Amino acid sequence: MDCRQAWNLMMKGFDKEISQLQEKELNMHLDVCDSCKTRFENLNEAFAALDATDIEAPPDIEKTVMAKLNSVKHKRDFLMPYVISNLIVFVGIIALWLDNIFRIGIFEFLKDAFNEVVLAYNTSTAVFTVLQILVTYFIKPVLNIIISAGLIYGVLSIILTLQRMRRRHVSVR
Repeated sequence: MDCRQAWNLMMKGFDKEISQLQEKELNMHLDVCDSCKTRFENLNEAFAALDATDIEAPPDIEKTVMAKLNSVKHKRDFLMPYVISNLIVFVGIIALWLDNIFRIGIFEFLKDAFNEVVLAYNTSTAVFTVLQILVTYFIKPVLNIIISAGLIYGVLSIILTLQRMRRRHVSVR
């Protein structure tokens, strides 16, 4: 038996879940191993000291602890869906908006990939011209409208979340 197995048997012994055979094996190991014997004696002293003290919890401790746990859970549940999801949407919209303003290259990559597909299939220049017209007069304005609406949504969501947090904070006091 190694020390780890002896430790597990010690814990079982203190929980009164040890068989007689396991107890004999543990005692044989304790006779041979001084470090485990010291641990066992220290644990015996600690458990004896705990049994000797007469400590009782206050009668309303369960209600107090449960109330604190529930309040912490409600705070976490309140913040997660509003702040995190709105923050993700807001950051995504800002990234797209900045890409559109500074021409970082997200749409350039998509445009280049699309151009490669068009060239691979040997489409006519008329189709490519129609696609450029669609991109210029339809897709870019729609994206700008979506980005603007998203920015407004993000700002309003953050304001609404802050107002709810303020109301909740004021009502808790």
